[in-house]
Amino acid sequence: MCILVAGMHRSGTSALTRVLGLVGAGLPRNPLKANAHNETGFWEPEPIVMLHEELLREIGSRWNDIGRLDLSGLSPERLRHYKAEIIRILREEYGDSRVFVVKDPRICLLAPLWIEALTDAGIGVRFVLPLRDATEVARSLAARDLSSMQQGYLMWLRHLLEAERASRSHRRVFLHYSDLLQ
Repeated sequence: MCILVAGMHRSGTSALTRVLGLVGAGLPRNPLKANAHNETGFWEPEPIVMLHEELLREIGSRWNDIGRLDLSGLSPERLRHYKAEIIRILREEYGDSRVFVVKDPRICLLAPLWIEALTDAGIGVRFVLPLRDATEVARSLAARDLSSMQQGYLMWLRHLLEAERASRSHRRVFLHYSDLLQ
């Protein structure tokens, strides 16, 4: 079973993923390294982040793009490649974990691809959608990336809408960041 944490950057995804790990969900062997923006760690598999960045470059997009992603330009072979890579990386990162948690905010935008890959591999999928006030997220992004508040609001909305839409037919739970902190 794969728990996908599908939340916007700066919305508590790292804290939530760490908590899920503390209660028994498998965490990645090679998480993205902590830095000044998140001193306790990000808890997303570094190889998944790199794969997502490769895919986004291939379709002419980036992590902070506010437009809807269009994977239709990818050939069936490239889609198969990315799905196979997702599963290969999951096996390397999580080994034989029966329940594991995968977090990368880009999953919000790529959830349909993830659902297909996991389903094809016979891995169940559940979603946790962390929610945080849009103004808090936009302020945090502005401080971290020197982006505008408007860009932050639009990114928050795009990520939230895409994650909500993709997860509708799956078991999911919404968790507000303030509730997680309590």
